Amino acid sequence: LPDFNNPAVAARAWADEYEGRLLAETKLIEQEPKVKFAEKCLKSKKNVLIREVAKVLTDEGFNIGQNRLYNLLREWGLIMKNSTEPTQKGMNSGYFAVEERLFSKPNEEDCIGFTTKVTPKGQVYIVNRIDKELRK
Repeated sequence: LPDFNNPAVAARAWADEYEGRLLAETKLIEQEPKVKFAEKCLKSKKNVLIREVAKVLTDEGFNIGQNRLYNLLREWGLIMKNSTEPTQKGMNSGYFAVEERLFSKPNEEDCIGFTTKVTPKGQVYIVNRIDKELRK
């Protein structure tokens, strides 16, 4: 504890505390939109397409299209190099879900297709990582 008998030391301690509180409050205000977005993602429990994540990023002030987002996900090792399928790392992290769909081709048997979707956890991860990397 500071020596409160010394007015200069006590004033500096008070100023340090005050400046620290102001800095913390400023950070909270800056983080508020991201926190609200993360809360919405986690509450929604809805998996979305990668292109929808790219649209959200654009709404958040990042100019990232679907193709650029895919390239970043490949760089991070979350999507396979020449595919749109998640890597095992991406799946184990809980960032992606692969949904099956049944469709018919003309004059052929029914086929099964796969669609990669981003989980709410993955949406938060992607937005936070892009925010961290691109705002440097």
